[in-house]
Amino acid sequence: MLAILHRLNGTTLLKVRADSLENADLRGAPLRYADLRGQDLRGADLRGADLAAADLREARLDGATLEGADGCGALLGGASLERAQLADARLLAVDLTGARLLRCDLTRTSLVGAQAQRVRFDGCRMQRTDLSRADLRDADLSGCDLSEASLRYADAARCRLAFTQLVDASLFGARLRDATLRDADLTHCVLCGADLEGADLAGATFHKTALADCRNLHLARGLEAVRHAGASWMDPRTLRLTAGGLPEEFLE
Repeated sequence: MLAILHRLNGTTLLKVRADSLENADLRGAPLRYADLRGQDLRGADLRGADLAAADLREARLDGATLEGADGCGALLGGASLERAQLADARLLAVDLTGARLLRCDLTRTSLVGAQAQRVRFDGCRMQRTDLSRADLRDADLSGCDLSEASLRYADAARCRLAFTQLVDASLFGARLRDATLRDADLTHCVLCGADLEGADLAGATFHKTALADCRNLHLARGLEAVRHAGASWMDPRTLRLTAGGLPEEFLE
């Protein structure tokens, strides 16, 4: 018998008839504030579970299913989530610092206000994922599919977004200083108010991309190598403030 304890007061939240939580059936389990630090939860079924404010630091969640789970405020620093299923999970203000997410399904997952510095989202499926106001400094989202995702007001300074699909994504007010967007697809992407100083846009695809109030667009790198698959839109203010520093190749 394995007892899962409350991480603050030590009371028993749930008893599991097993010696390990690997492949455990924890669907809908009441695990709010659970102490699961370092636990082996590989293959566990946590669909619809209440994991709000749970401590999952250094936990092994490879192959786990957390679809529709509530992990708001959970601690996942250093956790391993290879091939985890997290579609429609609520992970607002979650701490993912140093976690590793490899080929995870994060479709429609809410990561609003998440702490995700230095996190590897390697090959993850992130369509319609909400990363609004998330801290993505030094994170690696290279090759991820972020179609229709929201990164509104996210801090993505030095974030690696090379070869990322950002079709129909919103980067409204996002901080992208020194971020790498090489060969990213920015078709229909909204870059209104985005901070692009030092961002590397070489090889990125623009098509019906919206650029408004991007005051330091001219300070981005690789503008001469942007691929224009069609016309994009730039507001007069951005053009007036940056035109003197924009390469002719970008404006053609």
